[in-house]
Amino acid sequence: MNYFDKSKLRIVPQLENNYDKILDDFNNFDYNYKDKLSTLKIDNIFNKWKESCNFGLQIDKKQNMLWAKYPVELRKKNFGHYELEVDKKIIWDGIILATKANFIKQFNITYIGRKFFSNTISLFRNFKEVITISLARFPSNRIILPHKGNKKIIRMHYGIKIPDGDIAFRVKDEEKKWENGKCFAFNDFYEHGGWNNTNDERIILIVDLDRKMIINGV
Repeated sequence: MNYFDKSKLRIVPQLENNYDKILDDFNNFDYNYKDKLSTLKIDNIFNKWKESCNFGLQIDKKQNMLWAKYPVELRKKNFGHYELEVDKKIIWDGIILATKANFIKQFNITYIGRKFFSNTISLFRNFKEVITISLARFPSNRIILPHKGNKKIIRMHYGIKIPDGDIAFRVKDEEKKWENGKCFAFNDFYEHGGWNNTNDERIILIVDLDRKMIINGV
């Protein structure tokens, strides 16, 4: 089974029953925000993200052959705000809202999370299996080539703003459509990618869950 059974994820009803609250947070968000203190913050997550991406390409010959055809740049736009550029085009934009990827394993809420997404983050308060919550933008007329991620993560996508038309996600050979207010989940280490052949951007939440905790029935 390429996608994870979302009925086994406690967080799913919490999110799917609160779409209006999450959408309101997003509608109050401005991508042209100013974080004046961003240059003073130590951003260890960016380096980990770069290492993970580069490692994944090195160990998988198929991925390496696909991605090697194009110049790839992993760019930090702001603290917790990263872009993936392929062939001089931004194909993905991600903003961390909150993460437990730290020594004390407690949520560190970013500036964007505090200022714009406090209602959204409050929905995750009692779910210890949640590691990271991010906002992800997929620009129009772009393709994300197949790639693999972290074996320790179950990754969940939650639709916030999904355009109509030819847009979909694929895990191995199985396609799914994103839907507003709905979740799907998969093992991040399975090969996955997507395309957006519409004239509008796609916005989702990406929620990383501790795979070991999920399997052990948290």
